[in-house]
Amino acid sequence: IGLADVNPEATRWAEAEAARLLAGEADEDAIRALIALSNEQGIAPREVARRLVQDDLIGLLPRQVEAVERLRQRLLAEGMAEADVTRRAARYASAQLRHRAWAIARTELVSAVNAGQDALWDLARQRGILPAGTLRVWLVTYDDRLDQQVCAPLEDATAGLGEPFEPGGYLRPPAHTNCRCAIGLKSVPVRAVPAARRFRVERDAGGRLAGMTETD
Repeated sequence: IGLADVNPEATRWAEAEAARLLAGEADEDAIRALIALSNEQGIAPREVARRLVQDDLIGLLPRQVEAVERLRQRLLAEGMAEADVTRRAARYASAQLRHRAWAIARTELVSAVNAGQDALWDLARQRGILPAGTLRVWLVTYDDRLDQQVCAPLEDATAGLGEPFEPGGYLRPPAHTNCRCAIGLKSVPVRAVPAARRFRVERDAGGRLAGMTETD
C-alpha cells in the first residue's frame, strides 16, 4: 500500500483485538468498532476520546470512583456545603473520565497502528520482498514523558518479525498505557519490486481489441 493509504491490517486488528484496556465494559464491542473506524477514517485520538465520553461508552475505573468519594468526604469534613461538594465532585469525576478516555484512545490506536505495520512486514517477508532474518527496532519518543523504567531500556532494541523485544518480552508497542513508542526496520536489503508495465490498448474500426502496445 502507499504511504497515504489506510493500512487495512491495522483496521482488521482493531476490529478483532482492540479494547484490551476495557475488559468488563458493557459497550466493549461498540468501543472496538470505534477504534477500527478511527483508524480507517483517520480520526484523531482526541476526537475518539471525546466520542467515548459523549456516547457514554466508558465509565470510571473503581480506583477513580474511590478517588471521587474521597474528595467528597474530605470536602464535607472541611465544612463545605453539600451542594458545592456535589458540584466539585462532579467536575472531578468528569475530568477523571476524560483522562481515561484519552488514555484509551491513544493507547488503542498506537496498538492498532503497530500491529498493522507488523502484519504488513510479515506479508512482505512471505512474498520475498523482505529477506529472512529481517530485524525490527524499538523506537522511543524522547521527552520528559518517556517512561524510564519500561520504555527507556527498550531504546534501539531489536527483534525478528514476530519475535518479542527484550527486556520485557513485548511483541510491539505499546508497552504500557499512554506509551508513544513505535517500531521500525533495521537497514536491510529489500528485493526490488519490478515497476508496473503500461500498455496502450488498440482497437479496430469496429471497436474490437486489435492489440496492445507497451508504452514507456
